[in-house]
Amino acid sequence: MDYGQLISTAWRMTWRYRGLWVVGLFAGSASGSGGTFFNSGGGGTTGAESFGDAAPGLSDDQLSEVLAQVSQAVPVLIAVGVILLVIYLIFWLLSVACQSAVIAGGGEAATGADVTLGGAWSNGMKAFGRLAGLDLLWLVVWLVTISAVVAYAVSALGRTGLNASFLFGLFSVIALLGIIASVLSVVIAYAQRAIVLDGRGPIEGLASGFSLARTHLGTSVILWLIGLALSIGGGIALIIGLIVAAIPGLIVGGVLALIVNASGGPGVVPLIAAIGVTVLVAALVGGAALNTLLWHFWTLSYLRLTHPTAPLPPPPILSS
Repeated sequence: MDYGQLISTAWRMTWRYRGLWVVGLFAGSASGSGGTFFNSGGGGTTGAESFGDAAPGLSDDQLSEVLAQVSQAVPVLIAVGVILLVIYLIFWLLSVACQSAVIAGGGEAATGADVTLGGAWSNGMKAFGRLAGLDLLWLVVWLVTISAVVAYAVSALGRTGLNASFLFGLFSVIALLGIIASVLSVVIAYAQRAIVLDGRGPIEGLASGFSLARTHLGTSVILWLIGLALSIGGGIALIIGLIVAAIPGLIVGGVLALIVNASGGPGVVPLIAAIGVTVLVAALVGGAALNTLLWHFWTLSYLRLTHPTAPLPPPPILSS
């Protein structure tokens, strides 16, 4: 595999099809997480009678007032929780949709076809449900794993107490999970593309990802290292770009600050606002480009491994 050509083609695809930056920006957003709210009723005694012994410093009237305030706050807390849950679900669904679109768009671009944002979105939505299933499957795996680690920690803590041996064992397990997660991230990258590009189901795609990583273990490790290097290098470049982007904001904000100061207003407000806006815009654009590059890199890697006899298409011509 020509890794240099892989990176070059991924970058040229990223720059040529800048419309995909929109989905690339949100493709890496965090998945939603749910919560459960419990509402249980008591019987036989009042709240004041139940908690009277637990709060000897409060009179019955004071305790009743506290319980009344808590009761009034419960609907508000439930409403806030439901709103947060809905927001999490929306961002998770948006993330899955954008992942499908950026993979589908990258797969089309790798064949030399002209790619549009609408076309990538339409093709990606065909795999939306299956890709969401993979996310849910992955979530279940992590929930089971975390539950096992918590059970181990509680059991070990009960046997040995909080000592150096317990902490060493806990840190070792966490470090091992980190290594396993890094390895499985490659499997998930392959599985996502097997689902979107080859029409696999969630379980079939995950099995395909494991098989591909096992068959090309050495190459997969190199690809993971390159992807890590691109991520770190791109992050450093992004930070430098944000610093540079702050300069015009500082100039414009400085001019506005002088004008506002001359009129007797707080000049620091337009200064901070101008710098904040320029840095925010630069962060969104730079982050979208970097994220899209990484998604294209793994899409090209998957295609190169699954179709070893088919050479990568010539890099798209950069357009201004």
